[in-house]
Amino acid sequence: MEHIKPKEEFLKPDPRWGDPLGDATLDGLYEHAGQLRLHEGVPEIVRSYFNSTVMLWLYGYLHYPFFATAANQSFLAVELALKARFPELKNQTLQPLLEHAVKAGALSDDKYPSLPARRESARRLAMAAGYPPPEPEPYVPMLAKTMPRIRNRWAHPKLHAILTPGMAFDDLVLAQETINQLWPRPE
Repeated sequence: MEHIKPKEEFLKPDPRWGDPLGDATLDGLYEHAGQLRLHEGVPEIVRSYFNSTVMLWLYGYLHYPFFATAANQSFLAVELALKARFPELKNQTLQPLLEHAVKAGALSDDKYPSLPARRESARRLAMAAGYPPPEPEPYVPMLAKTMPRIRNRWAHPKLHAILTPGMAFDDLVLAQETINQLWPRPE
């Protein structure tokens, strides 16, 4: 059960805070947050929304459930970015927007820098569980199917989910890599 934090404890780290990213300090979180940047070619409204999402992730230091809230917001940032990139589809939901981005060639596997590490992690997990390593499948079409499902689970909760900082960070990285592909990087 979550409680309202007493005023005198407001600026104290959440007692559930551990060491999932290797540096359980506010400085450590800020170091990781420094990796979460959208390039200047991304419209300001999207960069501002994403920056607020990163700040929410940082506030997880004070209130642990904010890590999960930030993960949810990262999917909403992708939706906002897709609506900005494809204004003719502004009334669409995340799934049709992602499907359109895939068909338009706006997203590609080779522009996800974290993809090799994600695939290696899946391979190691499968092998540790005694399963054969998964065959790599095209990533972008898989994201177009799974990202809306994950977002919808956040939007229509059946329980109060808690994520570790690292799990939430992974969602923010995925959002960053997706959004950064939608516009050309200025030279």
